[in-house]
Amino acid sequence: MPRTSFRDKDCPVAQGAEIIGDKWKILILRNAFFGITRYDDFQKSLDISSKVLTIRLAELVNDGILAKDTSVSDRRAKLYSLTAKGKDLLTFTISLAQWSERWGQEDWVRIISEDGKPIEKITMRSYTGKELQHGEVLITHGKSKSAELSTIREIVATRSSSNP
Repeated sequence: MPRTSFRDKDCPVAQGAEIIGDKWKILILRNAFFGITRYDDFQKSLDISSKVLTIRLAELVNDGILAKDTSVSDRRAKLYSLTAKGKDLLTFTISLAQWSERWGQEDWVRIISEDGKPIEKITMRSYTGKELQHGEVLITHGKSKSAELSTIREIVATRSSSNP
């Protein structure tokens, strides 16, 4: 059964999930941030089938997250590096790790800065620097009105008015 595509959804969360919403892609990203660049090293470090790895790497390249190159010293070796778009996913990757640690995963790794100090928990902040909590964040229509957002708001409003 083919996967449902979110490419045409007018929601940035759906579109982001379309690009990186696969466990193998997230782990490939993690390993790329850790310095893995060679196809065979991705395969060895992830214990992933060649078929799945080839498909996921191609998707990440097609979506502009990774760049593909050939090794100068070994023309058979395929190298993958994070693009600027891919590097922007570091915050997502660290946030996911911090969330996992908070909700019961083992403390297997520590994420630290270059000087060896722990990094702060990733948070949402207002333009004034105030840390924001769940109830303090609103989603509004952008330049092109989102049908997804309108549908969500309609459902919530209907439920709220029928269940006071």
